[in-house]
Amino acid sequence: MTKRAILVLEDGSVYDGFSFGAEADTHGEVVVKTPPARVARRRGV
Repeated sequence: MTKRAILVLEDGSVYDGFSFGAEADTHGEVVVKTPPARVARRRGV
């Protein structure tokens, strides 16, 4: 069962969403890993 959740960042940004996993009030660290952007290169330029 999912419950409403709120993520509040240090800069004051607030995001609403849904929780998953164990139910508990907690604080911690958010890590976002994104792949590097690929730049399309044209041949013969």
